[in-house]
Amino acid sequence: MAKEVPALQPIELDCADEGLALEMARWLRHLRAERRLSPKTLEAYARDLRQCLTFLSQHWGRKVTLKGFAALEAPTSGPSWRCAAPTTLPGAR
Repeated sequence: MAKEVPALQPIELDCADEGLALEMARWLRHLRAERRLSPKTLEAYARDLRQCLTFLSQHWGRKVTLKGFAALEAPTSGPSWRCAAPTTLPGAR
């Protein structure tokens, strides 16, 4: 008999909107179920992502959205990450 999969609940984050929190929960569930990562590894990934989102939220002065998070780009050269300024992101105030 197959186990019933519980409904996916978004992770509560003060620094991110519900859409991004739901995607974070999906990603962590995938890592647990498909990649079979250890609970301690999942805990570390979740902690690191929360810290990153908290930083971005403070830096941008508003909650991080999925669209804003997706706008982050790795640099082609140089030591730092680039991202669009909050005022240039779609839907920014």
